[in-house]
Amino acid sequence: VYMKEALKAAFIGYEIAVTEGLIDGYGVDSNGLSLQPNHDMHLSWRDILECSVDAYLEVHGNENSNERTSSLKTIRLPGNLLETRGLEVANEICSFFGTCGNNGEGNNPSEEGLPTFTEDQSDPLVQQRQKLRKMRCILPSSVEVYVTRPLTAYPHGGTGWDQSSPGLSESGGGISAPPAFLNGDNGSSTESDGKKIDAKHPVRILDYQVESGPIGLPGELSWTNLHYKEYGPRPSAYQPILNAVLSHFDADAILEASLERELTVEERETLEGCKLIRDMVHDLDASLDTMKSFAAYEEYLVNVAVPLIYGSFEELDEESA
Repeated sequence: VYMKEALKAAFIGYEIAVTEGLIDGYGVDSNGLSLQPNHDMHLSWRDILECSVDAYLEVHGNENSNERTSSLKTIRLPGNLLETRGLEVANEICSFFGTCGNNGEGNNPSEEGLPTFTEDQSDPLVQQRQKLRKMRCILPSSVEVYVTRPLTAYPHGGTGWDQSSPGLSESGGGISAPPAFLNGDNGSSTESDGKKIDAKHPVRILDYQVESGPIGLPGELSWTNLHYKEYGPRPSAYQPILNAVLSHFDADAILEASLERELTVEERETLEGCKLIRDMVHDLDASLDTMKSFAAYEEYLVNVAVPLIYGSFEELDEESA
């Protein structure tokens, strides 16, 4: 209700601006249009049309004075191969106006809103559709529909909400839902910092070239989809480098010395520091399965891993002092 009131108030201002010759029309661009209807941040395209009708009547009074219509011109919403709900909504809007043919022309407007004996006439959605049909003379003959970010998919529909947020459901009442990994679901209830960070970073639906080939040999460039098939999700040189890092901090010499004598304070702190580094490297390795972009991984290193290392060793220094 609040959203519709806010939209109507904004549209009234735009209708006045059109009347005064300040603008030619207005539009709406929202992530909420592509969300499931049961999501708390969902925005219905029918609500946009209804608010545009109400705003027109508020400004101009008569339903069709001087053959004018609502100044709503454009609706933009995200849609791509992973967030297919936006594509469905775009088709629904075009179907309503009869603009799903070639070049947006050639089809008849939908018969949505015709009274039937099978619908519950007290249902607000039924009433809304009937109202829009009755007010077709006020609505424009067509609305331009644009699908944004076709090569960029955001987890949680771009809302930044995780699965614990109210109203977020993948069932959607029969309406297509985004893939599970876009909602941070890796088949486990365990949360990781990587998944939380991924809620802010997009998934690039775009192939690009990366360096591949065995370590120690001149690198060759291959497309990411081919690299994934041949080497898996990690770069070919990743595992040898990981093993070298873990080996560097294994502290075998100190462990062997502990079998023969009591370790010094400095040796115990070094052993503890090596264990901390190895545990963190293992965690970083495991988190790669939930990281969806280099930007997310880089932010994890800068904002989580490095401060944790610094803070932990600072604490060790204070204890030894």
